Amino acid sequence: MDTRLPYYWYLDSEKKAEYDSTWVILFDWRAKQLNRIRTEIKNSRVIEYPQFYHYAYINREADVAREMRKFLTEK
Repeated sequence: MDTRLPYYWYLDSEKKAEYDSTWVILFDWRAKQLNRIRTEIKNSRVIEYPQFYHYAYINREADVAREMRKFLTEK
């Protein structure tokens, strides 16, 4: 698990273990979904930004806009 929410580092060891075990399920599901997108959707493109969550479109607005433009203008 390379990605942890910012509050993770403030948890005690017991809560960190609980967090880790809970999120394993989510990370496995996410990996399967990304694989499905890559293999089942024609012309799809998955771009991942490490250390960013759902709000990458806010935190990395220029990068997201550039990739969207590239995708939309390709033939």
